[in-house]
Amino acid sequence: MTSSVAPTLADRPSAPLRRTGRPDHWWLLASLGVVVLGFWPSFFRSLRAQDVAHSLHGFTATGWLVGLVLQAWLIDRGERAWHRRVAQVMIAMAVAMVVTSIPMMEAILRGGMANAGFRPLARMLVVYDVTALLLFTALFSVALANVRRAAIHRRALAATAMLAIPPALARFLSGSVVGLPFMTGLHASFWLGNAIMLWLIVRDRRDGVRDLVWPVVLGCMIALELYMAPVSRTAWWGAFTDAMAR
Repeated sequence: MTSSVAPTLADRPSAPLRRTGRPDHWWLLASLGVVVLGFWPSFFRSLRAQDVAHSLHGFTATGWLVGLVLQAWLIDRGERAWHRRVAQVMIAMAVAMVVTSIPMMEAILRGGMANAGFRPLARMLVVYDVTALLLFTALFSVALANVRRAAIHRRALAATAMLAIPPALARFLSGSVVGLPFMTGLHASFWLGNAIMLWLIVRDRRDGVRDLVWPVVLGCMIALELYMAPVSRTAWWGAFTDAMAR
């Protein structure tokens, strides 16, 4: 679905492909690598040991990122027919990923119910997950509504990859290889994701592209980093997450 085809050329197959930005598949591939690295100990290394819910969510989320890389690569090569075919699969993948994310949040909260020391962190992680789920749904909807507006369409889809960087990179930075405290790793992962978006904004400005997708997503991620801890400590969020865990 990531597209750099100008909307005025969408219905003219014989017209030459006109780019509306630089290729995205390289940095999207790097994002996929970060996700695999971060979730390697808990998911990819022990695929046979996963339950059905974790397997479905892991495969759909990974499949979505693989699809983003493939779509960006296809459209950069001008393969619009294959781009549309893959898009049909990715729509189903997006729905499946949203549905399977709910059991994952419930599992985190049940872990918090069983371990009082983990409960504050579990509640905070679910603040991130709920917000990321809403952002993903919004970005996906914007992309579908702007199929013929290539600049917005491709950036809205690419921006969904940024939502996977903080949880994946935080796990890697706080793992046995690096060994940072989890909250330090989490904030560092936000900063890296924000730096990537700033680079993309600067790159777009140099190319004369001034749509608001990246600035809006950057603002949302900064706000999320600031409010996820305070919100997780409120009484109403505690009541909500306790009910969800049950």
